[in-house]
Amino acid sequence: MSYELYLLFPGQGSQYVGMGSKLKTNQILKTADKKLGFSLSEMMLNGPMEELTLTANTQPAIVSYSYGLFLELNEILKEKNINIAGVLGHSVGEYSALAAAGAISIENAIFAVNKRGQYMQAAV
Repeated sequence: MSYELYLLFPGQGSQYVGMGSKLKTNQILKTADKKLGFSLSEMMLNGPMEELTLTANTQPAIVSYSYGLFLELNEILKEKNINIAGVLGHSVGEYSALAAAGAISIENAIFAVNKRGQYMQAAV
């Protein structure tokens, strides 16, 4: 029997200090650090919350973590013959969904949402 599954990626507001600590591999966090030129992973894993909640940091943190979870879930689902039929995203989660669908690289998604967050922060 074959199943199909649709995934919804979350938007801003789902961030918390410690996000990413349960990922089996921290490769996606290393990718984010390299692309951004600063240690987003340190902020995600250890805070401080005040820095993590800045929009320019929150958005790439959510995209990175969501994509890391997607990669792990996708491996599990493949073993169980469950297909991901589609992906959706709420707000910044759209970028995670685009990366999961292969429409944009995760590196470009992380970079874009960092810039998006900087512009949003500047507009406030």
